[in-house]
Amino acid sequence: MTDVHGVVAIACSLSRFLNHQDYRTFVTLLCLEMRTRNFAATRTFFEMGESAGDIAGHLKESHPDAVIWYCPEKVSREVAARLHDMGIAIIAIRGSGLPNIGCDYIVRRQLALSEIVRAWKKQAITTVKVVVGPWRSSADEEKIGRTLEDLEIVAEFVTPGTRPLKEFTKRLTAAPLCGIIVSQAAAVHWSMNAPEALGQLAQGAPLALLDGPISAPFGKFDDTIIDLVTVDWAAAAKSIGHDLWTRHVRSPDEPLIFEAAALLRVPLSLYSQKL
Repeated sequence: MTDVHGVVAIACSLSRFLNHQDYRTFVTLLCLEMRTRNFAATRTFFEMGESAGDIAGHLKESHPDAVIWYCPEKVSREVAARLHDMGIAIIAIRGSGLPNIGCDYIVRRQLALSEIVRAWKKQAITTVKVVVGPWRSSADEEKIGRTLEDLEIVAEFVTPGTRPLKEFTKRLTAAPLCGIIVSQAAAVHWSMNAPEALGQLAQGAPLALLDGPISAPFGKFDDTIIDLVTVDWAAAAKSIGHDLWTRHVRSPDEPLIFEAAALLRVPLSLYSQKL
């Protein structure tokens, strides 16, 4: 029998896991990678809005040596303090927003976004509308705005609000020489409520999904061509697994960067998981 190298709990937001394809993919690959390296690994789910005490309580149930947390929530600082008091190390990975704990690994998407927008500029695109969801991150919006400003592109941040998605889609594509960037939360909203409208949006203007592909609950993305910001999640999981195996301790002062890549003019159906 192979000795267990250690116990790892992977903190997992249930809502993100159900709705965000890249999040689900990364968490699953992390768990598989840990088990491949003879760690006893488990996904520990928590609900949005749970207290720090409840989340810490869930995480300690498996008696882990370490907790891996991708996209730490607002309560992460208090959770980390509670885990520290129990002698449990926390390994944080920043995917979006501005976490209130130091992160040992960072997913960076700006260079991939720049590549996409530079390709748009060759099509005479001068304006970009950035569609954000109900849960907005000022830190993410600032990074996007700065990237577009550096490329001399006018940026406008918009949200569907309570308007019907078909009407909102029609308004988005009415502006000439305009590209569309869609955040994960907004893309999920489209895929669940009006997947055909997302296809119409891609036909009416250059369309980029900033946070990776989205799942197709109804399989209606066959003819949707997009630009995609994507991350090699398998390589990221292997890097983290290797660090844990070799006991290489990263520091938030010198985090390891996982650089996203741009895929231009690809069919969404090729990357979208069917639920």
